[in-house]
Amino acid sequence: MFMKNYTIIPNEVCEKLSPRDLYVLSVMYLSADERYETDITLGQLCNYTTSSIAYLKDQFLKRLKNSGLIRLKSQFRGRLKRRNEY
Repeated sequence: MFMKNYTIIPNEVCEKLSPRDLYVLSVMYLSADERYETDITLGQLCNYTTSSIAYLKDQFLKRLKNSGLIRLKSQFRGRLKRRNEY
C-alpha cells in the first residue's frame, strides 16, 4: 500500500474527534489518494496504529460516520469479499 509522507487535516476535524481518533484518521488520510479516498482495511489500520479491531469497529468508525467527515461506500470484490471505501 502506498503511504504519503504528509497530509492536510481540516481544522474542524479537531473539534469533532478525540486525539486518539484524530491519530487513526490521520493514518487513513496518509493512505488516501489525491481525492482523499482510501480502501484501507481494519487490519491494516490495526497494524499501523496498534488499535484493536474492536475499538476501530465499535467506537472509531461510528464516531467518524456520525461526525459527517467521511462518506462510506461498501463494494464487493469477488463474490464474498467486501471492501469499504472511505
